[in-house]
Amino acid sequence: MRMNDVEDEQEQEVGRWVVRSYGEKVGDYQMVAGWMEGRGMGRLLENLLPPMGIVVECDGEAVAASWIYLCYGIGVGFWEGLITKPGLSPAMGLAACRHCLGALKAIAVANDVSVIKAYAKGTLARQAEKHGFVKLDEGLSSLITIA
Repeated sequence: MRMNDVEDEQEQEVGRWVVRSYGEKVGDYQMVAGWMEGRGMGRLLENLLPPMGIVVECDGEAVAASWIYLCYGIGVGFWEGLITKPGLSPAMGLAACRHCLGALKAIAVANDVSVIKAYAKGTLARQAEKHGFVKLDEGLSSLITIA
């Protein structure tokens, strides 16, 4: 863990935080697609996003979005990424991540999901571990194919 991570987490959160459903506001897809482009992450394929998504806002400004696949009947969910608005301070990005993870856990519990799996690296993986995720493997690749 880097010292900056500790200092950022110890900063007092300010502002009014709200978590809302992704797609609740017109333009959510365009907003997130713009964030991805701004981060050089390529094109966002909207039809690949899980139906359960959230947007985190601070003082009325969207700062992060995240999704979870809920597998009904087996109690497992899959956390499908998190993206923050480009240009956020490290402290704001960490706070947004905390709000996303807290909200996704609450959504999981409300839907009888007791296990959440995720693939993450770097800061996102470290933050997930701080919120109860356990590292199972190293060096996994994210893969996709068309059936």
